[in-house]
Amino acid sequence: MAAPEPELTYGYCIHCGDYAYGRYRWPINDRAEAIDQHQGCPSIVLEEAREGAR
Repeated sequence: MAAPEPELTYGYCIHCGDYAYGRYRWPINDRAEAIDQHQGCPSIVLEEAREGAR
C-alpha cells in the first residue's frame, strides 16, 4: 500500500522565493504561509542533481 500524499499548502518558498504549493513550514503573517519542497523548486532540482552525480 502506498503512503498517502502529503497535504500541500500554497505559500512562499523559503528556499527559492517562489509562490507555489508545497510542504507547510510556518505562518509568515495573517495572509501568507512559508513552505518548502514544492515541485520544480530550483533548490530541490539542484540537490537531486548533486546526489545523482555521486
